[in-house]
Amino acid sequence: MRRIVLLFALSALSLLVLPVAAESAPEFEPDACPMSYSPSLVEGDSINCGYVTVPLRHAEPDGETIRVAVAVFPARTDSPAAPLFMLQGGPGGSALNDFPEILSDLPFGQQMLAERDVVLIEQRGTLHSQPNLICDEYEAFIRENIETVMEPEEGVALSLQAMRDCHERLSADIDLSAFNTSESAADIEAVRAALGYETIHLYGVSYGSQLAQYYAREFPDALDTLILDAVVPISEGFLEQVAVNAQSAFDRFFQTCADHPTCSIMFPDLEDTFYSTVAALNESPDRFRAGDDLENPQNFYDVVLTGDGLINYIFGALYVTDFIPILPFVIEDVAEGDYEILSILSTVFDFDFSLSVGLYYSVICSEIGAVGYDGLSTDNVGPFFQRAFVDYDTIDDICGFWEVAPVSDSAVQPLQTDMPVLLMSGEFDPITPPSFADVVAENLPNGINLMFNAGGHGMFLSECGMAVMADFLENPLATNTACVDEGAMLFD
Repeated sequence: MRRIVLLFALSALSLLVLPVAAESAPEFEPDACPMSYSPSLVEGDSINCGYVTVPLRHAEPDGETIRVAVAVFPARTDSPAAPLFMLQGGPGGSALNDFPEILSDLPFGQQMLAERDVVLIEQRGTLHSQPNLICDEYEAFIRENIETVMEPEEGVALSLQAMRDCHERLSADIDLSAFNTSESAADIEAVRAALGYETIHLYGVSYGSQLAQYYAREFPDALDTLILDAVVPISEGFLEQVAVNAQSAFDRFFQTCADHPTCSIMFPDLEDTFYSTVAALNESPDRFRAGDDLENPQNFYDVVLTGDGLINYIFGALYVTDFIPILPFVIEDVAEGDYEILSILSTVFDFDFSLSVGLYYSVICSEIGAVGYDGLSTDNVGPFFQRAFVDYDTIDDICGFWEVAPVSDSAVQPLQTDMPVLLMSGEFDPITPPSFADVVAENLPNGINLMFNAGGHGMFLSECGMAVMADFLENPLATNTACVDEGAMLFD
């Protein structure tokens, strides 16, 4: 179930000049599925893959074109309702890599496909669309240095050089300024038209929630409902708040354990244990063994473990709702030198290279001027998070040489709509906290804004999240949300 663990990643911003739709009707071109998928799926029957050719710039319909990869899961009924389109996060995450297993093997997919088609769109620039903006140079940097003990400044310098090399290679043949949220929103409309759907429901997680807001703002007549999961506002920069939100999530997690009768007895000094372990590992790094794939590792590495690295592994683990309750055990194990679970986290986080890093920076570097970026905020950020997140922030450095056109102020105007919108947030989400959804919900009079107890980053995989989504699609103005209020607290 590796892809399920990897489902949720970074989050992001918004962008550029608003495009106009291409004049010629787009077409869906069937092709072999480019990703691996469950043996329960049969191409041409339970899954259909292909591409939709779209203008590189939608304002220039007769200009250069690119291809957006698409996967369609047909409904298991002869009278399907309007389809559900799904967008992955990042920016740069691969919907075609991360979602098929969920649709084929989990209750969520069975529930959705019983009533409607589900369509996965591989955002322009991501792994299976053509061209992609994958940075092989970044993968090489990780593999070449993950076993090396070095000062943070040296690691930053090497990573920046890898990104310079990636940018030089990509920009030699690709107009990176065309890979932005506005053009991607127009791609969704092209896919809808190519597949012949009159209207759609649209789901977006993390940065995908922001892309979904763009689409709703620019193509409202094509939408029945909108579902925003792990919500990212269009009008406010998320980057400045990365350290603040991470610190807040950790603080809430440790306080929840301290307030819980069982957790507090089993782990009476959990927070102190964690931070003393971080300090010790920053002073004297350790190592553990990890493979580069959970299912079929090709290489094994003696991964260097620093305190900064431990913070980032736990930060990543807070994304995954089902993993959060066992984090006290993980922290205790690491403090005692047992890195078995950490080895799994390293494989999952360090060696997943499906994220299109080039698209990530093409998007965020275009937007930081309009949404504002003065570096990472340090409000209420402690020294360990200052070191792990703030001291070695490279956003300004990378955006200084990424050379993409800046977004206009008009591109970051918030979505204002009367259509039904479901917003879902997890209590312990370390990157897109519930407060982000509160910002977006201010302009949505028919919005349902839900915070899920003990949740991480992205709630549609939870039993309650699935139930709410399914009911929302059927009853958008009278959705049954009782399970949210009845949800158990962490450690219960």
